[in-house]
Amino acid sequence: MIKNYIKNLYKNYKIIAIIINFLRADLFKYFFKKTKNNKLRRFITILFSLKCKLFGKKSVLGKISTFDIYISTSDVWGLMKFYFKTNYDCENIENLKKILLKRKDYIFWDIGANYGAYSLILNKYTHKTIAIEPFPKTISNLQKTLFRSKDKVFIVNCAAGEKNHTSELYVSKRHFGDHRLYQPGNEKSRCKKSVNIRTLDDIYDDYSKQLSPYNIIKIDVQGSEYNVLKGAKNLIDNSLELFVFLEIWKEGLEGMGSSLENLFSLCKANNLYPIDNFSYKPLTWDIVINKYKDVDRYYVGNLMLKKLTN
Repeated sequence: MIKNYIKNLYKNYKIIAIIINFLRADLFKYFFKKTKNNKLRRFITILFSLKCKLFGKKSVLGKISTFDIYISTSDVWGLMKFYFKTNYDCENIENLKKILLKRKDYIFWDIGANYGAYSLILNKYTHKTIAIEPFPKTISNLQKTLFRSKDKVFIVNCAAGEKNHTSELYVSKRHFGDHRLYQPGNEKSRCKKSVNIRTLDDIYDDYSKQLSPYNIIKIDVQGSEYNVLKGAKNLIDNSLELFVFLEIWKEGLEGMGSSLENLFSLCKANNLYPIDNFSYKPLTWDIVINKYKDVDRYYVGNLMLKKLTN
């Protein structure tokens, strides 16, 4: 009985997919833009993903601002952010661009590059860009997106961490920006994929002859931010000028066995001090600590840091 039910369900999905296939992509975009209901938008995106997958289309060309970016059709989150919308993280990217425009020899480190939105827009203003991403399905699209910039951008297929080793990546089926190096407590069904973990210092050694001592590091790694900074001591110490743009997420840090307190203490130990994301004026640690002290553990924010030099 169960087998027959599954067969009938599969047949019905094929029929639905055949019907969906007659709908042009611009119709999906039209209905997506017409509604403001997030659940309905997600449903439209899932239908579009189903249409693509059942007819063998593994990736589609999306947009970030005016730039073309390749997205996996399995990634509902990615399709929503880059195919049906075009303004993903534009404000943060613009803020980093303002720093890069101050000099021509900055190295941009895109840790947790995902599809390469930051690298794609910012590599034009850098001396070199190093994009680090562990997930194979994402890396293949990242390589296609950054192909024209291959002389300027080094793509490294690994996760960044405190030491060099192999670990399990817990894969999110429909949110390729949410793969983690720990098993989320509320999602026991995530599949695992073995990935290489490398320190930024190790990667820095590989490319050191082609790099300058002026660095901007963006870190968005679903809770592994503390571990990434622990493995970047030489890179930090050797930087004559350094900005670090961090995602701040209590739940992720705790999932990796760390905490906000540990992260902030490590930043202080590395002479990294907070600055305003927009004006770049110095902030005190007290201001930052008070801001995050009482926030919900699911709250996601960003923190800009600058290395204090003599």
